[in-house]
Amino acid sequence: MFLQFTNQEERKEKYGSCFLELSYCKLKRNTSLRKILKIKNLPNWQNDSLYVFVDDLYEFFKEYNEIFDIEESSLYSDKYFSFDKAKEIIGIIKNKKPKDYEIILKWLEYAIENNGFYILGI
Repeated sequence: MFLQFTNQEERKEKYGSCFLELSYCKLKRNTSLRKILKIKNLPNWQNDSLYVFVDDLYEFFKEYNEIFDIEESSLYSDKYFSFDKAKEIIGIIKNKKPKDYEIILKWLEYAIENNGFYILGI
């Protein structure tokens, strides 16, 4: 369900651009929420992002909607998760062990080294 790519050319060649993207927030921890949520600061198409292809969106939502506290419409918009929320989500995933949880847990470990993460909708 979760995909990672070496570079964006690989992503484009294999799948195109119809993805949900989980991307690290690399802004400093004391950055205001207003700045974190500015469209120009959203880190689209990053090589270290985790991607969910459009064909897997339903499965992602079914497995992770309660964990991320998202509604189906959230898959088409952007949402930010703070450093603290990322730590909380890690704990929930470790307990629930949803599909492909090992992949997302490994990825989330770096989210707590950054300033949380975004889910960037399709």
